[in-house]
Amino acid sequence: MSQKRPNRPPRTPTLGLVLAWGLCSVSTVTAAPYVPADSALVARTEWNAVRLAMGKGDQAAALAGVRRAHAAWPGQWFYAYALASLAAESGETATVESALTDLAALGAGPDLAQDTTLVSLAAHDPAVGAALARVAQNRVPLAGGKTAFEFAARDSDFYPEGIAYDAKSGRLFVASVRHRKVAVIDRARAKGERDFVAEPKSGDVDGLFAALAVAVDRPRGRLWVPRP
Repeated sequence: MSQKRPNRPPRTPTLGLVLAWGLCSVSTVTAAPYVPADSALVARTEWNAVRLAMGKGDQAAALAGVRRAHAAWPGQWFYAYALASLAAESGETATVESALTDLAALGAGPDLAQDTTLVSLAAHDPAVGAALARVAQNRVPLAGGKTAFEFAARDSDFYPEGIAYDAKSGRLFVASVRHRKVAVIDRARAKGERDFVAEPKSGDVDGLFAALAVAVDRPRGRLWVPRP
């Protein structure tokens, strides 16, 4: 069967050292110096090897490489899709289902109708079909949505890079990659945004030099913010 093969992953910011801040106050974590692994670089290196293997017709090596790429950068939707696509060619239905489930969980909804191998497999395997349907569901617009919060005009260059919601406190945390800070919005008290972690002042070596995403860790009372 003909198939549209995955081409090249989109460029996205590289994630580096991850720090944690308490949800009520900033806490400091002291650790021994180390060199963090560049997950994006690992994934891209593996993908280059995958492309070479595909060019040589080495399906086993290509599949092994894309497994490593997806494991190195699980948050990049392209590698989840590539793993599903190559696993479908090899008839590994369990891997296809798992990769499509990962893809759906990321909120990604690429149109996979042109991937005839995936579509054919989904038609004969209910589990794969259900996983593919969950990916397609991500493309369906949400009905009845409403604006949760609108930044003031003065913040038009805030450039949000990530958002997290703390259901217990009703607060929204929004990361700004441009201003190198995290803003907190207290919806329960109808208050405007304020700085939760502000951008560093001149000469401040401990400041936040980029905010690439945010995630609430309610059990630990922390807000996780990755930085390069």
